[in-house]
Amino acid sequence: MEYNFFNLKSNFSTNALYFKKNERKISLDKNIGLTIFNPGILNIFNIRGNFKNPYYSSLMKSNFKIKLPKKIGNFESKNRNYLLNIGPDEMLLITETIKKEIIKKLEKNLKKNKFSFTEVSDNYQALVLSGKDVRWILSKGSPINFDEKNFTPGKCIQTHLSHSNVILFCNEVNSFTLICVSSFSEYVLEWLKQSSIEHGYNYIS
Repeated sequence: MEYNFFNLKSNFSTNALYFKKNERKISLDKNIGLTIFNPGILNIFNIRGNFKNPYYSSLMKSNFKIKLPKKIGNFESKNRNYLLNIGPDEMLLITETIKKEIIKKLEKNLKKNKFSFTEVSDNYQALVLSGKDVRWILSKGSPINFDEKNFTPGKCIQTHLSHSNVILFCNEVNSFTLICVSSFSEYVLEWLKQSSIEHGYNYIS
């Protein structure tokens, strides 16, 4: 059966990173253990500073309607905008689309309030991973406990997958987004494919 990619319910989370590069249709097999989707280049920004400053929370709400993820290892999302709390003074902002004037506004206002705001879009590659065996496959290359009760939707973490540093965040029970350094993206993709051979995989770019 054919599905329109952006209307998928069974294989991808409705909260996952979907990017309308085209409207082509794809064939999906529900028995496949892992589906890997390459959304292309994203808008990714690294933000550092004192997140207890109420100005920061106000800025994120007014521009992206996102609540502040208060705990390290959690993320918030709204309208395909994602804010990941990945360290004591570090967050990652991921957006599907963003206007240049908003970038300039954020950069100016954040720096004025002693925040570091750096676009790192060219440095990273994202892959959306989904399927009934996604947790088992990821556990082959990472020391993280991927049990459904431990790594729940709304959580994110910095870890390594095989020999590459990655950031993972859980969209739904069997849906994750993986972010890795661009120079390691081909290695990570090949590792995922090789690790999924026994489960069956589908790659969509």
